[in-house]
Amino acid sequence: MICKIDGIRYDTESREFRIFVEEHVEDTYTECDYDDMLDDLYDKVEIGSSCFQPSDILKELDPIGYRVGFTDEKDEVVCSIIDAPEEFIEEMNGEIEEE
Repeated sequence: MICKIDGIRYDTESREFRIFVEEHVEDTYTECDYDDMLDDLYDKVEIGSSCFQPSDILKELDPIGYRVGFTDEKDEVVCSIIDAPEEFIEEMNGEIEEE
């Protein structure tokens, strides 16, 4: 599929499009997004009268695991965009061109 974003034409199966997507995700997908995803997937932990978010627990108790998970999640976001780029192109105010 050929698309145009910010005046630049991309073949969605090209290396250039993948790099564009990777840079976009790197710039826009934040730790807050990852924390929200973790907190939506897992239940809060209550100990006595204290309540802890899953993202905070992982970040504090296994910071390496947290960073690895964050990186893996960004990679997963890139792959999902590459597999089905139409929504991403629309969000970027791009257009799909006829081949």
